[in-house]
Amino acid sequence: MRTRLLRALGPLALVLAACNEPCPHYATDCADAAASPVAPPVSVDRSPGRYGTTSETPTGVTLNATTGTIASFLGADSFKLVVATSKKLYLLLPDPDSSKPPRCVRIDRGDEGPNGNTGWPNEPLLSADGRWIAYAGTFPSAKTDAFVREATDGTGWRVPLLRTGGTSAHPHWYRDGDSLWLYLSDVATTTNWDGQKNNGATWRTLFRDSAIGTFQQGTLRGRSLPGAFKGGISRDGLWAGTSYQQSVLWNASTGAAFQLNGGEQQCNPSMNPFLSGSNTDYMMILGFGGATPVPTLGGPVTENQHQNLWIWSKDDKAVWKGTLPNQGAHPSDEIPGVFYTEWQRPEWSTHSDFATALAKRDGTSDGMGYDLMIVKLGANGNELAAHDRTTMLERGPVLRIATGSLLSSDWSHLWVKP
Repeated sequence: MRTRLLRALGPLALVLAACNEPCPHYATDCADAAASPVAPPVSVDRSPGRYGTTSETPTGVTLNATTGTIASFLGADSFKLVVATSKKLYLLLPDPDSSKPPRCVRIDRGDEGPNGNTGWPNEPLLSADGRWIAYAGTFPSAKTDAFVREATDGTGWRVPLLRTGGTSAHPHWYRDGDSLWLYLSDVATTTNWDGQKNNGATWRTLFRDSAIGTFQQGTLRGRSLPGAFKGGISRDGLWAGTSYQQSVLWNASTGAAFQLNGGEQQCNPSMNPFLSGSNTDYMMILGFGGATPVPTLGGPVTENQHQNLWIWSKDDKAVWKGTLPNQGAHPSDEIPGVFYTEWQRPEWSTHSDFATALAKRDGTSDGMGYDLMIVKLGANGNELAAHDRTTMLERGPVLRIATGSLLSSDWSHLWVKP
C-alpha cells in the first residue's frame, strides 16, 4: 500500500521517504536491518580452516531459471552466483543436467557474527578468477568481521579478515601484478564526504590463499585513499569509488576526487570490472529519486526512488540507465504477469556485460518481495567498456533467477568464466 501511495504522489513524496523503503543496510531502525538474533556460538575459532558445504536451498525461495537457460543468457557454460539471504550464504553452481536449476549449496558456518554468534553475511564478492568469495559477517554493527570463503562445493578454505580491535567491512578484491589484495572499510555504517575525505579509513591486506598478511593503510599507486571507500577499485588500479551518503570517484594517479550528484545521497556503489581503457571510472549506483533530476548524457531524468539502475562517470553524468523489468524501453512482458516497483542491491559482475540486482514485486510488504535478476548491460556485448562517453546507453534483457522471500537486505554477485 505504501509503495503504491508513494508512486502515486510521485518523486516529491519519494525524496521524503529517503531510503526507508526498503531499508538500507545501515538503517538500524528498519525491519530488514534489525540486529541478528543472538544464538549460542557455533565456534569462536577465527583461524583459517577447511570446512564442508551443505546442499540447501533458501527457505521460501524458488529458483526460476535452469542451468541451460542461464548459460544461454550468459553465453558461457561456466558461472558461479553467490547469494546472501536468510542470514546465510549460498553458492549456485551449474547442474550437470542443464534442464535443472543450478545446484545450491550453503557455504557460511553460522558463526560470522561478533564473538562467533550468528551473523548476517552481506556484500559477497567473487574474485576475478572465480575461486574465492569475500564477504562481511554481519550488519549493522560497529564491530564487523569479514571473511574469505573458497567458492566450491565441498571442503574449502575459510580465511577470516580480522583487524585487531577494528572493523572489517565492505571487502573488495584488487590484483596488482602477482599480488592479490583485499581492501576493507573500517566504518560499517554511513560515511560523509567533507569535500576532501570521508570519515573513517580504508585498509588493505595481502591474500595468500590460506592466510592473509598484516593490515596496512589502503593505498593505490602510492597514494592513501582519503577515507573509507566502499564501492571497490577499478581493475587497473586507477579509480576507487564510494557512496552510502555522498558518491565520490577518486583518481589514484592524481589524487583528485570527483563528487557526484551535487553531493546528494546515493547508495549501493559498484565499480566496473573493465581490464583497461578510458572508462574505468564507471560506477554503478542507486539514487533516491525526488525533485532533483538525474543528470545524464541524454538530458535530465526525473525518477522515483530506486526506479532505475545507473552508471555514472567522473564527469558527474549518468552514462547508462537500467529501467525496471517490463517497463519501456523494453517489452512489457519480459517477466510475464509481474509489475515491479524498484531496484535494490545492484552489483556489477566480474564480466563487464552483466550485473545482478533485486527487483521488488508490486503489492509486497516493505523490505520484502524481491526477485533476483541477471541484467545484461547492453543488447550486444562490450558496449560500456568501449563507450564513446557521448551517447546515453540503456540496458539489454533481464533473466529472473529466483523469486520468493528475498529481502531488500539480500545480496548477490555473479562470476562468468571469461
